[in-house]
Amino acid sequence: MIKEAHIGVGISGLEGRQAVNNSDFSLGQFRFLARLLLVHGRWSYFRMSRFLRYYFYKNFVFTVAQFWFAFYNGGSAQTDFDPLFISFFNVVYAFLGIVIVGIFEQDVSPRLSMEFPKLYMAGPQNRYFSYKGFIFDLLRGTFHSILMFFGLILSVRLAGNCGADGRDQVDLSSFGVQLSFACVVIVNLQLALEIKHWTWLHVVGILLGPVAWIALFAIIYNWEDWFGLQFVSRFYGSYDAQLGSGFFWAIEGILISICCLPNLYSLGWSFNFLPTPVDCAIKMQKKMHSAGEKWTTIWDDAVRAKKNN
Repeated sequence: MIKEAHIGVGISGLEGRQAVNNSDFSLGQFRFLARLLLVHGRWSYFRMSRFLRYYFYKNFVFTVAQFWFAFYNGGSAQTDFDPLFISFFNVVYAFLGIVIVGIFEQDVSPRLSMEFPKLYMAGPQNRYFSYKGFIFDLLRGTFHSILMFFGLILSVRLAGNCGADGRDQVDLSSFGVQLSFACVVIVNLQLALEIKHWTWLHVVGILLGPVAWIALFAIIYNWEDWFGLQFVSRFYGSYDAQLGSGFFWAIEGILISICCLPNLYSLGWSFNFLPTPVDCAIKMQKKMHSAGEKWTTIWDDAVRAKKNN
């Protein structure tokens, strides 16, 4: 039975260690099984669901944005992103944040998880990962890629071909810098909006993408054969030209806001007006923390109300 189960749990007891030796997890006492399921098991399902759904979302934003560009280049092999950006996207720009979430994220505290076992039903009911959620993330990624790509195309056409300095601002390198920055910031902000348990590791993971984009692009796009290394990017000079342009910051701010504000509004609406059991537990947890010394009384009242119901 232990070998046939998805996750085998063995209890170390008087009957011997055969079950323990064939299990994935070993417990010293049967009462520890509740914490394994209600806390760590539920957290594991929650983290893995967030990890998988986000990976599909961010790769759709990144990949489909190149698909739209194919209509503009006649189906050639030309891409709108710098090849170095394509190589670094999944290993630097959108990497650490979701790894931190997949390891350390938690929605409610262990104490609340133990006191309200109903929260465990999110797993059997597939609330965090389902076909509906999967399709939603694919559509959301596609929609954000449309907003990014065609929003930049429209803004450049409305602004005209020349910037305030008289230079052309619709070349491929400038467009690639604009699109890549919007892509990095949007996918990291989307993850930040859904984090429920912030630590300094989460902050570092979210900021790494935009900071790495600024740092690496500043080096790559301004490389002048330093240290005897012969390397010239085809996007040379476009970094300084774009970051020093008011048009760049204006259009980036507009596109990022358009992509992120609907998700922020949706999360706030559902949390306040269509709360799930987990949302109710989060509200109770925040109320306990804000109450300070009175949190014990609030906790006892909540447990008493749950038992009465």
